[in-house]
Formats: sequence, structure tokens, C-alpha cells
Amino acid sequence: MVVKSSSDTARQNDIQMQKDSEQRIRQGQLGEAEEMLITFVKENPLAARSGKLLVAIYLQQRRYAEAKTILAPLRDEHPRSIALLELAARAQLLQGNASEAVDLLMSEQPAIQQHQDYYELLALAARQASRFTLSQQVYHGLLDLDPSMGDWWVGYGTVSYTHLRAH
Repeated sequence: MVVKSSSDTARQNDIQMQKDSEQRIRQGQLGEAEEMLITFVKENPLAARSGKLLVAIYLQQRRYAEAKTILAPLRDEHPRSIALLELAARAQLLQGNASEAVDLLMSEQPAIQQHQDYYELLALAARQASRFTLSQQVYHGLLDLDPSMGDWWVGYGTVSYTHLRAH
């Protein structure tokens, strides 16, 4: 007989809540999913999967203070989590704090092969923060990885043009 630890059970409950909430969202029941997540995260403030989903909903709704309230303890518990770091940077970027977003994203250097969205966000944030060389370098790295990505070519071209006009 296998006895599960309370952390295993908590993790499984978190996974199940995330799945249930995502299903509700797919069914067009965003309000119900949000209420489920709010209740669950209040009782389980370190539930990373459910917390990330709730933060993403809040960011989409521009409810930045509420997103930060959920995100802060999760980041304290999982300071090297790339997904949480990316959410925190996205929150900064959405609030017009591009430099802060760049600083957050530059604090970790995950493998570009597995974290293309992370680097795409870094390139965008760097461009908005007028850190054109960094933005170009990141887009170049992404294009080296997959030259068929049109969005990256557009980003690279935009930042290169903006950089030239700035000088």
C-alpha cells in the first residue's frame, strides 16, 4: 500500500482544480472558473497551477493588484519558476513598466529551445524599454532557432528599423 504525503495530495488537488477550471473556461464559463479558483487559492495560497491560472485571468481583465496579491507568495515559494517569472514580467509590461519587465526576465536565462515564449516576451519588453540591441539579439536568437516564424521576423524588423531611426 502506498501512502501519499499531504504535499502529494495538495499537488493532485491543484492539478485537478486547474483542469476543472480550464474545462469551465473552454465551455464559456469564465465566471464560474474564476470563482472556483478564488476559493481554492484562498484556501491553498501556494497552489502554483491554480494560482498561475487565476493570475492569467486577472491580467487579462487588467486586475493587476489582485494578480500581484496571488503572484507574490507563489514567487516567494518558487523563486526560480520560469512560468511565474514570465507572468510577473507580463504584469509589469501590461502596466507600462517595460524596464522592470526586462529586469525580471533577465534575472533568469532558461534554455531558449524550451522557453521561446519567454524570450519573445523579453524581446518585446526590451523593444518597449528602448533597449534595442538586446531586443535585436533576442529576436536573432529566436530566428536562429526557427527562421520560419513570421512574428519574430516582424519583431526583428520593427526593432531594427526603430533602432536605426533612433540613431
